[in-house]
Amino acid sequence: MFSVGSGGSLSAAEFQAFIHRTFFSSIAQAITPIETISALPRNGEVSVWLISASGNNIDIYRAFQHAKLREMKFVNAIVGRKESKLHELSAKHEYTNCFAFPMLSGKDGFLATNSLLAFTVILDRAYNEVGNGT
Repeated sequence: MFSVGSGGSLSAAEFQAFIHRTFFSSIAQAITPIETISALPRNGEVSVWLISASGNNIDIYRAFQHAKLREMKFVNAIVGRKESKLHELSAKHEYTNCFAFPMLSGKDGFLATNSLLAFTVILDRAYNEVGNGT
């Protein structure tokens, strides 16, 4: 599994990779959007998760497109707003998902602490639910 993030979302991607390895004893790595070009295998046998507070950044949008075009096993995004470019792109393709969690705290500043905290809580809850807290 590759978890893709840039800027503040890269820390959330690192957390997802860590929690994925912990819960499933599986290989997981956080990468930046530009690394998707060389990191994604040709056989498509990986899941790709993209994390973005806005879902509108050009780098994360292109990474999503690249993963989709390379026909990865799963292409999913977690975004912090309901309407975004990633959400629109995902809606056009059957095997992609975009999960929107609007940030009630408003727009982040330079350090993106609000969205980072929100994403880590969302990921922790999701993995605990799927992994039954083990």
